[in-house]
This record gives sequence, C-alpha cells and structure tokens, in this order.
Amino acid sequence: MPRRFCIAILYAATATTALLEAMAADRLSAQTLPAAVATVEHARQQLQFEHAAGMVRGAAPAEWHIGERAVGREVHLVLTPAPLGTRGVLPATHIWLTVHALVTDADIRQLMQRRLENQRTVASGQPAGMPPLWPVECSGHAGQMATYQRHVAGGTRHVVHAIVQTPWGLCEWHVESPDADWTREWSTQVIAQWHIGPPRQRTLPASPQIEAAGEALGSWKGSGSRMRLLPDGRFELVWDRRRLTEAGTYERVLIGSFAARDDLLFVTFSDGSRRHYRWRRVGPWLLLTDHEGRTAQLRYLYE
Repeated sequence: MPRRFCIAILYAATATTALLEAMAADRLSAQTLPAAVATVEHARQQLQFEHAAGMVRGAAPAEWHIGERAVGREVHLVLTPAPLGTRGVLPATHIWLTVHALVTDADIRQLMQRRLENQRTVASGQPAGMPPLWPVECSGHAGQMATYQRHVAGGTRHVVHAIVQTPWGLCEWHVESPDADWTREWSTQVIAQWHIGPPRQRTLPASPQIEAAGEALGSWKGSGSRMRLLPDGRFELVWDRRRLTEAGTYERVLIGSFAARDDLLFVTFSDGSRRHYRWRRVGPWLLLTDHEGRTAQLRYLYE
C-alpha cells in the first residue's frame, strides 16, 4: 500500500492548534474502536472497568456495555445500556470519560467553559447560557463540575460534566440522560466510588536501536488515527475507521518496525517500504515532520 495513506492520516496543521482547542473539539468518529484502553470483567453483578492504563477504575451495572470512541485527538471510554452501533452514536442515556495525559497545570475553569460552550446548545442550535461551576472531588482530586439541561430533538437531557486535576493529567467525565434522577444518582453516588490513581508505567526500551527515541515511545493520538512506538521497536498505526486501499481492501492497522538516531525515526513498513520522520516532544504532544515538511501533532495516551 502506498505510504501516502500513512502520511495523510498523520498530517495535521499545527500553527493554530492549542490544548484548549483540542479539548473543545467534539468531532466524533463513525467507528467504535476495540477496547484497547479498557478491560472488562463481570463480578458481583457489576461491570468492572479500567481506563487509561488503570488510571481510572470503576463499575457499572452488569447488563451495560463498554466501548471506546475516537473524538478528535481524544479516546473516550463509553458506558451505555445498549451496544453502540457501527456509527458509534450514543444513546440518550450514556456516560463517557477520558484522560488528558500529562496535563498537570491547566486552568480547569477555563477548560470547562470552553468544553461547555461546545456542548451546550438549545433546540435552535444557538449557544445557551453558561451554567455555574461547582467544586467536585473524586479520589481526593479536586476539580470543577457543571449541571445543565440540553435540549435535543425528542426532548430534554439532564447532564453532569466534570473535570478533575491529578498529578498524571486531567480526568474528565460526562453523564447524560432524559431521567434527571438517574443523572443525579450516577453523578453523586456511583462516580464517587470510582478510583483515580497512577497509571501503569510502560517498559523502558531495551533495544539500542531505539534508545534515542525514548521520549517518543508510547501511544499517540492524531486527529484520525492512533500511533504506537513500542519499546521492542514495533510500529503500529491504527486508523479510527477502516481505510480503502488501492488494492481494493479495507485496512485499519498498518504495522512495521522503527529505529532512531538523534531526532530521526526510520520506519520500515511490513511491505518493505520505508519512511523517515523528525520528531519533537513538547509536554503531552509529539510533533512528527515527514520528508515533505508536513507536521503532524499527536497527543500522548495512557495505554
């Protein structure tokens, strides 16, 4: 498969992209991803889950379903009473949560206002008034919470939205339902039992061929794909939705291997073709520049 598919997926303009804009974006992918950052087990009539390499652990009713959705440069763990369809459309009653890894010095009030500006609309599609923010705490981590009503076709939804700061990044969750009592119960009782703690640490690189890229190792989310630079030298690119190749087949995963020297990554794909990229780490962001000078901006993921 020609490598321009890879370049096109990774490419993203970076001149005006900032953390607030990335968090405010709410463009949903049409494909529910496999639960790569969540594990599930049934115990004591509850659905046990973990997200972001174990940073968030909790439970939901045993008959519920757990899934994953790509939302721009974010990955949301989703809890729903019915399975998500192929388009990943959320039912009226749902919960999602996400972790913004390594963001430790954010202005949470400002982030909440930007997020709510994007989410809160009245039936006419015009922005509604901004709800008040209230202090919230989960596992000893403080943050801000807002409650409001969202008017959509078919009725009114009751919403609780919150963001808390932790030493490992921001934890954000969203509870929505037409049932006000259900929303209130979940946001005050069930989520209060969730545990937020340190994520599992990744293995340090053992191969000398990739030591120079130590700060670039891990999982990274672009606007349409997820890239993994693994400690054993493997390279993986997982698209948010399947792509049609020139061979007439659909693919979601592109694999290969990589080596590193200084700020260069040398990637060899499974078909034998090769590409190189310059990389630069800026906090929770990885900037990748290809041989044509195009730069992709990817956000770090705990996996």
